[in-house]
Amino acid sequence: MLEEELHFELFDRTTRPVRVTAAGAVFLVEARLTLDQAHRAVERGRQACRGENGRLSLGTVAWACNGAVPSVIRAFRARLPSTGLEVSVQPGAEQVEALRANRLDVGFAGLGFEGPIVTSERLFEEPMVGVVPAGHPLAERTAASLEELLDQPYVCISRAVTPGMFDLQMELLRLRGRERTVVQEAPDIQALLGLVAAGLGVSLQPASSRTLCREGVAFIPVEGEVPTVSLFMLWRRDDDRELLRAFADTAREVAHASPAPSPV
Repeated sequence: MLEEELHFELFDRTTRPVRVTAAGAVFLVEARLTLDQAHRAVERGRQACRGENGRLSLGTVAWACNGAVPSVIRAFRARLPSTGLEVSVQPGAEQVEALRANRLDVGFAGLGFEGPIVTSERLFEEPMVGVVPAGHPLAERTAASLEELLDQPYVCISRAVTPGMFDLQMELLRLRGRERTVVQEAPDIQALLGLVAAGLGVSLQPASSRTLCREGVAFIPVEGEVPTVSLFMLWRRDDDRELLRAFADTAREVAHASPAPSPV
């Protein structure tokens, strides 16, 4: 009998009806707690097998924080709310090095990368729009051509922050013989919008930047040839965890379900 193994009585059998002893009552509470913990342990193990527990370290370029990446994070947290996410903002080249060194699990960058350790997949593409001071003549237009925008003094985010975006804009300027029109580099998108609002120049930025709604700035579509920016997902080739696969699948589902931001 269980009581023989426990060396104490669970029930007082001298009464009618039989009653649980004080020791039995304590044992019952602790036994139920033990069973509950065992059930939790089984469920946590099953969740881990399905990739529902754990932690992911995510890197992203700054401009993607305005649109695509928050959408992916929201969808992933809805799918696996128990997973911890650590998010950092860093240039794509730094993300590649962090992935190689196992300091990062997945990244989002403006340029793809293929190597023996890190690989990538393009998920999102969006048009760029003109960013002009609210009082600028172009601000009253429904659209402006690249030539009209690039013929103005130009403001861009520093290459140290967004090298891919910087190089794209410099190439657009170079192709139109406007290399020397850059008057100011900003450390981030908020500073850039402030400089544009101050009338120091115009800029081209991803259409999702319109969500920032800075006073004194107007966003206008580009007519004719519209430059675009792409967003790539990066990860280590040898990372075969269920958790990473679940995140990648979620990112693809969001990409397929979300149309690119309209330039209008």
